[in-house]
Amino acid sequence: MNIRRLVFKKIPVGRIFVLSFLFLSAGCGTLEPANTLSLEQSELRESRVNAILAEAATVNANSGLTEKEREERWESLVRKAIAEDPDRSASVLLLCDFLVRRQKSEEAWELCREFLSRHPCDTEVLTVATELAFLSRDKEKFGHCLRLLRAMPDPDSQLVRSTALAAFELGLDKDGFSLSKSAVCDNAEKNEFCNEIAEIGTGLLRDQLKPMLENNLAISSVASNEIRRAKSLYDFAVELYGDPGSDSVVLASIFRLSASCSAALGDLRGMVDCNHRAFLLADDDYLPLSEIAVALAAAKDPELQKHFDSLVGGPECRLERGMVEAYVDFFSDHAARGASRALALYRQLVEDFEIPPAHFFFAVSDMLSRAERGMESIELLRDAVIRHPESGTAKNNLAFSLSEHNLELDLAGRLAAQALEEEPESPVVLDTMAWVRFKQNRVYEALQLLLKAVSLENDKKSRDPELLWHLRDVLLTTGNEPEARMVEKSLRSRSGRNVETD
Repeated sequence: MNIRRLVFKKIPVGRIFVLSFLFLSAGCGTLEPANTLSLEQSELRESRVNAILAEAATVNANSGLTEKEREERWESLVRKAIAEDPDRSASVLLLCDFLVRRQKSEEAWELCREFLSRHPCDTEVLTVATELAFLSRDKEKFGHCLRLLRAMPDPDSQLVRSTALAAFELGLDKDGFSLSKSAVCDNAEKNEFCNEIAEIGTGLLRDQLKPMLENNLAISSVASNEIRRAKSLYDFAVELYGDPGSDSVVLASIFRLSASCSAALGDLRGMVDCNHRAFLLADDDYLPLSEIAVALAAAKDPELQKHFDSLVGGPECRLERGMVEAYVDFFSDHAARGASRALALYRQLVEDFEIPPAHFFFAVSDMLSRAERGMESIELLRDAVIRHPESGTAKNNLAFSLSEHNLELDLAGRLAAQALEEEPESPVVLDTMAWVRFKQNRVYEALQLLLKAVSLENDKKSRDPELLWHLRDVLLTTGNEPEARMVEKSLRSRSGRNVETD
């Protein structure tokens, strides 16, 4: 395996790539030992090394040797170059690359370690050593690289950043936090770095916790520690991201993820705080308000209610406060009253503001639909499309609602197509278009759209149950009964329902 393709391959974004093996060291400068050679001797040694490496470069052209003989000849020449001048990093990197491709990573590590004992500030060799330690999951080796990196007077910021992410992946959170805070990043790099941290946290929560939470299993101490770790990663990303000029949508997403961790840990106050901040940052998303309302309705805790009231006390929070109150009614076995309350709030806002926020339409229509007031929900979404013609979400939601009620399917198809133009890789929009086509009896088009949507969902390692139920129905209609039953069995087992008797 080529070492230039190895660097921190477990990290999803922002990999460093080792530079082409240059004959001069990069980074903070090589700490050369006292040079006792005369100028003529130094030049002669450099000339000999260049000649050896030049000969090595021609070995592959020797057709009189077998592949094994060429490899052995090449290796012996590079080792000869290192023996001639052991302080030349280019030769060391060449040999490391060769060794790693032949699964001799331990030997490559020792070669790097020995070179770094003389030249601890060589950025390229330290980069290779760090990635070897990371890929071997050897925390002792990784700690050795961390000590060298911290001792550098002016470390390369990209190396610091990648090492920090690697530390997080190895569970060395304190080292990751320490390195991250010392990294020198411009704003663009910092934004990308925070996304990477959030992705690591997402992976922890998704891969290790979600199955347990979905199956209503008790969270073990190990899982709880993983939630706390994910939460600490999100909090740290907020700390780095929370300055003027940051991407508010990304920061809102990080707050939503942090809120999920808080809820899993039983910290309802923290969950309310994070969702409140997420709503303020991304006002096209009503789900944070829904989650706050679910907690208030379920907990029935006066202190939690007082805490929420303290967050939304001002007149500028009237919309947020009113929506949460409507949702609390809705989730407290008063669905009809909650929907009516939300509709009254909508009518008042339309009087006060010509164009209320788009997310507000979606929240109210959602409650109306779930309260079996589908026609009112559709008319409200139609109003959302008129008042927010730029909103792909409004078009998608109206298209889906129309298709669910078998109404104006031609209009639904045009709306879904417009939404799909804006988000061609969105599983949600693909599902809507598929469902419209299904209702138009264009079932094979629907099947292709759903298969693409499921593929995109799988890439994200998420599964939307509604999308899979739609796929089940379309598979049955197209005669693919065995596949449909497999999808159904998977869905029912996830929801705890008995496939045979249900």
